[in-house]
Parts: sequence; structure tokens; C-alpha cells
Amino acid sequence: MSLKAKLHKANNHSTTVNDWVVRKEKWLVSVSKLYETVEQWLSKFITEGYIQLTREEMSLSEEHIGEYQIAKLEIGLGNHAVVLEPVGTRIRRAYGRVD
Repeated sequence: MSLKAKLHKANNHSTTVNDWVVRKEKWLVSVSKLYETVEQWLSKFITEGYIQLTREEMSLSEEHIGEYQIAKLEIGLGNHAVVLEPVGTRIRRAYGRVD
């Protein structure tokens, strides 16, 4: 893409707004699919009662996207827990990040 085309795209706010709406929706779907995959991987241990999964809604706010609700996933292991918490979709060199 030429510099002129990039500058035109950057200055075209209606396209940019639509692009961010689509990106946010894809991000929400991607995070949900990640959690479903984790649940499938751990299903035997969940069924046997060794692990408990809990989804909890949280708020994120990102430039160009605004504030939105997204789930974090807590994997309970007795007295310990691992938390998968979305950081956002506006991550350099990545589509999004979950810590």
C-alpha cells in the first residue's frame, strides 16, 4: 500500500470506525473461542471435580474502540487459580492479548 493510500485510509473516519467495530467483534469471538478450547482441554479434570472454571465479566477501554465488556476466565485448582484476562486487541504486532 502506498503512503498516499495509507494517509487516505487514516483520514477516512467512517471506514476507520467500521473497521474498529468489526475488529472488536472478532476479538470478542476469538476470546470466547479460546475459553471454549481451554474448557475442552480440561474437560476430564472438570468432570472429575479437580478443576473449576468461572467466567466473570470485566470492562476494557481501548482507543478507537471505547469501553466494552469482555469475560475473563478463572481456572480454579483447589486453593490456587490461574486467571486468563484479556488485555485488549490494540496490541502491537498481534491481533490481541490475553494474560
